[in-house]
Amino acid sequence: MARTTLLDTDGSTTDVELRDAPDHHRPTQPLVSRVAYAAAHVIPRPWADNVPGSPAEIDWDATLAYRRHLYSWGLGVADAMDTAQRNMGLDAAATRELITRSAETARESGGRLVAGVNTDHVEDEVISLDAVIDAYKEQLHFTEDAGAGVVLMASRHLARTAQSPADFERVYREVLEAAAGPIVLAALGLLREGESGEYGKLVQRKLPEHLSLVFVPSLAALLIHAERLNGAALTEAQVLAIRDRSMVMAVPHSKALAVQERRGYADVDAADAWNSWLKLRDNRT
Repeated sequence: MARTTLLDTDGSTTDVELRDAPDHHRPTQPLVSRVAYAAAHVIPRPWADNVPGSPAEIDWDATLAYRRHLYSWGLGVADAMDTAQRNMGLDAAATRELITRSAETARESGGRLVAGVNTDHVEDEVISLDAVIDAYKEQLHFTEDAGAGVVLMASRHLARTAQSPADFERVYREVLEAAAGPIVLAALGLLREGESGEYGKLVQRKLPEHLSLVFVPSLAALLIHAERLNGAALTEAQVLAIRDRSMVMAVPHSKALAVQERRGYADVDAADAWNSWLKLRDNRT
């Protein structure tokens, strides 16, 4: 019987016995009832300097062996997605290499592969809708040329630039029309109360009418601190970058108002972060 140790809230530990795992068997023929994709992780070299901003150092042998393992269970692989630490250690160059290597492994294994297509290789924080479309198409054609299927991911650039649902429709329509075959759309479900994460990611999902996104700590405090460290006024690009990478939590409107009352001030309006920040800065001076 396997055991694990759990940490209690008072700092003490408890040993817990785990039930035996059920007996699974690898399929002897391809699955036919449905198509299932496993969003696979990448495996870094444990001794490498994989810190934010550094080029990703991947253990390619282990990473590709894991994909062969998934194929052996009848699963397809959804690669270069958020689960592969994309933009959280997996930079643009490593993402392209992952797609190329994974596509070759899929061909050798007879596996089914789709890979994420985004606009995240563009370093500018704010770009035009035409540039968003071009960036999507660049990754689309690269992925198709590598031999992988396509998952169209949500784009932070699009979320920042779009002014209406029609803008989203235009971008998706032009990208879909440029595709050589069917595309999987990455569906983002409704946010739930208590869910937290980076603003730039959560804002791309639909927020129920009874919930608000609250920055923790406040966006105002984060920007004030960042400007102090910067030693000069923040630029619009810096303000938007800080906003998108700051943590928020989805809470009921009543709790959001309670947080505002405890703080004693209204936070920077994330939807109009630049102008709202300018007003706050002017009021402070």
